[in-house]
Amino acid sequence: MKFKINSEDFSNAISWVTQGAALKETHPVILALDSEDSAHVYFFDGTQYAKDNLDISNFNGDFEETKILMDAKFVKNLAKVIKDFPGEMQIEEQKSQLLVKTQGGNKFHIPLLDQVSPSEPEIITIGEVDEAEFFEIISRVSKISDPSSTLTLVNSVGFVFDMEKTGSEQVIAIATDKFAFSEVRVPFVPAKTAGGKKKQQLTYALPASKATIANSTKTVGSPVALITSTNMGFGYSFGDGRIVLFSTNSDEVMMKPSEQMKAAAEKTNQSATFSKKDFEKALNAISNLSLDSNTKNLKVVIKNSKMSMSDIDDNNSINIDLIDSEIEEDIEITVLRDAVRKAMLPVTTANMKIKWVEQSKVMQVVCVDNDGNDIEEIFTVCIVAL
Repeated sequence: MKFKINSEDFSNAISWVTQGAALKETHPVILALDSEDSAHVYFFDGTQYAKDNLDISNFNGDFEETKILMDAKFVKNLAKVIKDFPGEMQIEEQKSQLLVKTQGGNKFHIPLLDQVSPSEPEIITIGEVDEAEFFEIISRVSKISDPSSTLTLVNSVGFVFDMEKTGSEQVIAIATDKFAFSEVRVPFVPAKTAGGKKKQQLTYALPASKATIANSTKTVGSPVALITSTNMGFGYSFGDGRIVLFSTNSDEVMMKPSEQMKAAAEKTNQSATFSKKDFEKALNAISNLSLDSNTKNLKVVIKNSKMSMSDIDDNNSINIDLIDSEIEEDIEITVLRDAVRKAMLPVTTANMKIKWVEQSKVMQVVCVDNDGNDIEEIFTVCIVAL
């Protein structure tokens, strides 16, 4: 059996299905021939499934649906090599190996494995989101999690599908490291079969290290399907045929911390609005100048309608212009530097607001639009020591 395939397409497909996977000898990359002009490659080790489609040409042989099990480590390394030899390459099946001939007369032999190929999971589409918007949000929210933690709540990105209100369905991305917490809502169009009931909430806890492993095409307005399967996890299906599906830490996302944080934030009665850029600049500067043991803590002081950030000992201080403020009295907040940085990650607007209530250990960070309105779809808070 022989056929030709574009070397760059083959290389990209192999790179896609193996990214982030722990490649072991018993888990092959599988080349599946679907017809005389199409094929797909996939990798499935029980915790991660990834697939990409391929076009083939000049097929020579008696066609039948065939699965060829390639050595995963070798073919991943080969994918990097053949990218330097663009154009069509020929693949010929031989005993226990594939002979690959690229442009320029180069040849390589891919070792094959003699074992039963794993069955591919049955994909179930939950619905669609805007690809660029979704992955922009997830790239920010996932950095709040702590992948080194053993707690599912802390080392995961939670996804909650709120489909209670027809026409206003949302997928909620949730992350925390116990010091910062964020919940961001993204518009979501459910598949006709998703949910089954008019009011339903689907939940998944995806390992934080996997949440952004799928690279987006970042095309504004392009949809990506959010998927699951009958026997494993949560993932994405792209319009170009790529699929990635991960096993989840849990199918239950704890909403109680979210409810607790929101309840605390609702009591906030004081606020200050300012430029995000100015706040970040002061935060970075004071952090860099604080060389003692208190570098993890900084002070935010609002006095006489003016705001400043300083180190704990007041040795270094930077003023921050306020756009607006609602304060009952002068305030001094000791912020945990890393916590407030993480809480700011979901902020995408030029201006932001901090809100607090006296004696509370929770400070809310709010996105503010060009008209000065709070953006309610993004909820983020951090722990402070007043």
